[in-house]
Amino acid sequence: MAIAAIGAAGAAAVLLNGGGGAPKPDTAAQPGASNPAELAGLDGVSAGPSPAGGSAGASASARGSSGPAVPTASNSARSAAVVPSMPSGLTATPRNAGTIRLTWTDNSGNESGFTVLNGAASRNAGANATSFDWDGLAPGTYMCFKVRAYNPSGVSAYTPTAQESWACATTAAV
Repeated sequence: MAIAAIGAAGAAAVLLNGGGGAPKPDTAAQPGASNPAELAGLDGVSAGPSPAGGSAGASASARGSSGPAVPTASNSARSAAVVPSMPSGLTATPRNAGTIRLTWTDNSGNESGFTVLNGAASRNAGANATSFDWDGLAPGTYMCFKVRAYNPSGVSAYTPTAQESWACATTAAV
């Protein structure tokens, strides 16, 4: 059970996982993920059996400085985490003797950024990026690339998708 509790100031949030013990893998990266028993005694939070009589869990209510308690959140109220969509149309074009420009179409609205891979190393581009300059190359360097989107929920597939397919270019020779 995921629970968000808002303190009297209305700004702090606490996320819990329901079965006690270590955080579940899907909540491990959530800030404040914790064992409900560790939070017992905080204003509006108690550890114990779930309201439906299930295993140990936690319950919480959020209260402002005045007014009635706000109902607690549940997993069904929490929006599902969504991995970003795969970018498409990757092309590689030499810009000069030391740089290859990569361009692609951003097909996702929820990425944190993009990982550009050359088979041996990777570099990151920011959210909503549609190009990246891979620089620091020697003149006449032939290099191939793939790109994928990422966010806290996971990563998309690489594009081009086939393992043997890459977007390739050669930097200008001097």
